Amino acid sequence: TIDYTIVVNEFMAASLDCCDDGTGEYEDFIELYNYGLEDIDIGGFYFTDNLTGSFLYHITDSSTSETTINGGEFLVIWADADPEQGPLHVDFKLSSGGEDIGIYDPDGSAIIEMSFSSQSEDTSYGRYPDGSNTWQFMNPTPGMVNTQELTLKNFKKLPTYKLISNTGPRHKPIFKVGVKLPNTKYFIATGKSKKEAEQNAAIECLKNTNKK
Repeated sequence: TIDYTIVVNEFMAASLDCCDDGTGEYEDFIELYNYGLEDIDIGGFYFTDNLTGSFLYHITDSSTSETTINGGEFLVIWADADPEQGPLHVDFKLSSGGEDIGIYDPDGSAIIEMSFSSQSEDTSYGRYPDGSNTWQFMNPTPGMVNTQELTLKNFKKLPTYKLISNTGPRHKPIFKVGVKLPNTKYFIATGKSKKEAEQNAAIECLKNTNKK
């Protein structure tokens, strides 16, 4: 049995003015988080919004560069019923009234099966901190670390991260990461881990963008 180190880290089921799926449309999403060290390719996996139904949406296994989740990173699946828009767009939408999320490996074995209750507009439900067992309603942060300080929904765009450097001795590394939103410069921050640096950079980015 393969140990898939992925969880549903955040999802939104009532999109109105958030979040841009890259085509100019605001859509619901399912964010996956790989809490392990090894990369995981979800190509060939199956997704559903009904655990008791027979419908399973198959993620193509021919777009590895788009369907691979690096260790410690995130991958956003758009639940928009627009599969023609790319391999990360599944052919169903999430119901704001509550429903299910099921994810299965290529052999059909369940990796994740969960249900959720009613959701509010432009509010996501996610784990805080990332990968933990604690869930809360929050401002949507698709593809980004979940923090209580962020209000990404005000910007309606996905961030772009860039690892600038990893210096220092192995027992005491210093990660420097840049993050930007569309039409902003890169905001730089450091941390004792890549994740911490990403979070610090995100906070700086949104703090400075809020001033405008």
